[in-house]
Amino acid sequence: ERDEILCTCMDITKGTVEFWFYKESGSTATYCTLWEEDQLIMSLHADPDNDGLWYFRGGGGWDPIPGAYFADNEWIHININFDMNSNKINISINEEIVITEEEAYYNANVVNRIQFGTNTFRSGTFLIDAVGYSWDPYYNIGDNLKEGLLLSFNASAEFEKYWYSLDGGSNKTILGNTILNFPSIGTHSIQIFAN
Repeated sequence: ERDEILCTCMDITKGTVEFWFYKESGSTATYCTLWEEDQLIMSLHADPDNDGLWYFRGGGGWDPIPGAYFADNEWIHININFDMNSNKINISINEEIVITEEEAYYNANVVNRIQFGTNTFRSGTFLIDAVGYSWDPYYNIGDNLKEGLLLSFNASAEFEKYWYSLDGGSNKTILGNTILNFPSIGTHSIQIFAN
């Protein structure tokens, strides 16, 4: 049995889907696919059996993306641009372009389904967060670029300098409220210092 998240949308000819992705070490293979009804347009696939490389299925077949490695137990930012007028796909992983003007697997007119899922033969955990669509009027592409843990605080007096420490680690200077990179899943402590 597959675990899947299926997002249906209006017919979109050109747009962007972006999200954050996290896969536990040794866990199941995961994927993101775009569809027109039941016709596959493209697939982006992370599988521990593929030497840590992302795989892309488009018009050229099912191929590894050279130099595009996924990391277990780490949040990864994915950005997929599609243009069904030209039948082209562009993909960025952690703000690095890894697929440029690749042909779609199926010569579609529109995208109207986005699917996230896992393979059927393994167990494990993967997470999808901060999914954004360019056709959502309340969302701008890049809004989720700084996803992380919001560190927001109020000081009872004016201070010249602020620091924070995550889990007793080294102090890091901040100017005020900020967004921290996602820590690992679990319980954490944050201390704020001021001078």
